[in-house]
Amino acid sequence: MGTVSASGVSWMGMKAFMVATVVVVVGLLAGRVFASPSSIISIPPVLPPAGSPPPAFDPKAGQWFRDLASGFESVLPLEFYDNIPGDGGSLFVGSLAIEGYVTQLHYDQQGNITSFDMTATITNDTLSSGAGGGDYAGDMFGVMLTTEFADDGTLGNLPPGKGGEGNIFAKDYELMAWYGRGLNADYIVPTYSFGDIAAGESTTRVLSFGLYSPEGPGSDLAIQLETALLLDWDMFINRTTSSKISQYLEDFLHDDGAAFPSRRGQSSDTSVFFVPEPATMCLVGLGFLGLLFRGRHRHTR
Repeated sequence: MGTVSASGVSWMGMKAFMVATVVVVVGLLAGRVFASPSSIISIPPVLPPAGSPPPAFDPKAGQWFRDLASGFESVLPLEFYDNIPGDGGSLFVGSLAIEGYVTQLHYDQQGNITSFDMTATITNDTLSSGAGGGDYAGDMFGVMLTTEFADDGTLGNLPPGKGGEGNIFAKDYELMAWYGRGLNADYIVPTYSFGDIAAGESTTRVLSFGLYSPEGPGSDLAIQLETALLLDWDMFINRTTSSKISQYLEDFLHDDGAAFPSRRGQSSDTSVFFVPEPATMCLVGLGFLGLLFRGRHRHTR
């Protein structure tokens, strides 16, 4: 199992990555080399979704994060997915590479749901033979999970023009991920650290979520939560049709194992990002050296 540092970020891989002096950069002349559901998100042709640019101080990097305790900002160059076998996913775990199960519901005296807990597991299946479609295979360092279906717990903390916040908010998260539109972009997406995950291993955490307004019996969200608990539904999904944090807020989704959900916006409600192992990194394209990982200290607001 992986480990999570007390500060919420595992820096073992981060430090190794920063001091690495050699990065192998190759083209895809013979097709994709590794059998893993992971993609480089920091160089062309991968671009941020329209309306969600990265921080202005580094427009070509991957997904940016800010640690809430230290204010340290970091950027992760790779995204991990849970595609199914035959569609870029692992032969062994497939859509279960990223799992999230409702494991406990909390009620008030009136029978309304006030909060719930989920058990989340990330399985590093990047070495799975035959999966196809990936840019990296090996240990995953500094793994972070974003919860795009959940608000940050502060009412009104959404970019203008995004509409309502939804009723679910995340608790006890360690970082915020960058998302937004133009000058209104900021670190606003709740993020949990999953530490380092060796190839073939998994890391599991219990995540807690609250509700701004209690959900009464028969409400859509109450039915969804109770059904997910009863039927042991996997409620975390991140297919390769989503790049970076493609939308926030997202719907809270049931991953039913379909290759690519047909409805627009139904391919991701969480995202997983990580730093590669320097000694085994194999990347596509040029111009990547120096952009793989950058971090700096910045005062929090």
